[in-house]
Amino acid sequence: MRKTSIVRNGERYFGVDIDAGGIVVAERMDGRSLGEARYPAGAAAMTLAVALMAVEGIQVTMVSPQTIKEPAARAEQLARLAERLF
Repeated sequence: MRKTSIVRNGERYFGVDIDAGGIVVAERMDGRSLGEARYPAGAAAMTLAVALMAVEGIQVTMVSPQTIKEPAARAEQLARLAERLF
């Protein structure tokens, strides 16, 4: 049985992953990927925090998908998981 996402129009979902070069953020909206952004190490955490603070009604859930090796793929998987959870 395949799990499907419950699409809530206008809601945005983010997946965030850390690799050696910094932070990768994937975004989904309306059941579709909106792409990813990479933030360099160093100011990455602060840059990400400031960017996410602008999102109204944001909720944060921490998970760790250990089976996916590529940071961008992990970030996308996390965004999909958030979409299914909420």
